[in-house]
Amino acid sequence: MDDRITELEVKILHQEKLVDDLNQVIIEQWRDIDLLKKKFNLLNDMVRQMDLKSAPPADAPPPHF
Repeated sequence: MDDRITELEVKILHQEKLVDDLNQVIIEQWRDIDLLKKKFNLLNDMVRQMDLKSAPPADAPPPHF
């Protein structure tokens, strides 16, 4: 009986360690996701600014083919 209890305790400890490790991975992934979102938004803003600068004026005549 004591061996079974000890075995169960050991299994529970391993599971707790695994859960803690997985939780840490999730925390790191959320940090990475947040950083990627910020970079995406910055790049998106840069592209929009470039598009605005390169857009022809509204009163420019259309190009002829």
